[in-house]
Amino acid sequence: MTTTLFDLKRKVHEILEEPYYGVATGGTNNTLLDANMINAPTDDFYNGGTLYIVSANNGSVCDIISDWADTNLTFTLQTTQSAVYASGDTYTAFTDLYLMRNVEKAVNNVITNLPETDLQALDTTVANQMAYDYPSNGAAILRLEIATSKTSPYDYKIHRSWETFNDGTNDQIVFMRNTQPATSGYRIRFTYRARPSALSADSDILSDFYNADWVAAQAALKFVSQRLSAEEGGNAFTAIKFQEIAAMAGGLAVENVDRPPKIMKEPTIGGWGLIN
Repeated sequence: MTTTLFDLKRKVHEILEEPYYGVATGGTNNTLLDANMINAPTDDFYNGGTLYIVSANNGSVCDIISDWADTNLTFTLQTTQSAVYASGDTYTAFTDLYLMRNVEKAVNNVITNLPETDLQALDTTVANQMAYDYPSNGAAILRLEIATSKTSPYDYKIHRSWETFNDGTNDQIVFMRNTQPATSGYRIRFTYRARPSALSADSDILSDFYNADWVAAQAALKFVSQRLSAEEGGNAFTAIKFQEIAAMAGGLAVENVDRPPKIMKEPTIGGWGLIN
């Protein structure tokens, strides 16, 4: 199952704080109305918090709540979206106890310190071009594949006639003479071994090599650990939360730490091409 940065932030928030789950009854491009909310909190209660849209028009969008009005049960959001928030949109709301930017920072702190694994990146063939930049400088390239179709599922075939080269700035894959793709517009798929990069857009995807629940638990644990340290252990609520998340993270760690890479490096040879 694909896990995005949006999913990870929501998972971390749900570990850290009890959310409100609701269904919109209307809205605009930057407001969401929930006229059916029961026991609505007081005015400004959610100000500075985070709203995650789980489904419908703005599905997988999260935004900062600039204002919560209890008089008309409306969230006003910081960003104006191209689509309106509408009746039936499901959402999850959090207060400003844990700010969205800090949750994202904690997530990426975990991701960029994960052990190396097999990642994939895409490029596109250019007719008779010999060299293509690495997906990540210094990465260990395990496999290079070229699509034989321009549409899904692309029918990738392993290409073995290439070598590595550095042009002084970038690591590059260089096709051996007469084996370079002769036609533009086909996908090139690199499988390489490296640490995953930080996720920036909410649609950015975590490699499925890593368990999303474990990553979220680790991010939440780091977050609460830092807060506990700042409080010098004086907040009983934070201390209890730390113990709960540590137990959760420990239970997930057994199956998610030090997992071996998935594939071995494919051998490279010379003398043949795939696309003519």
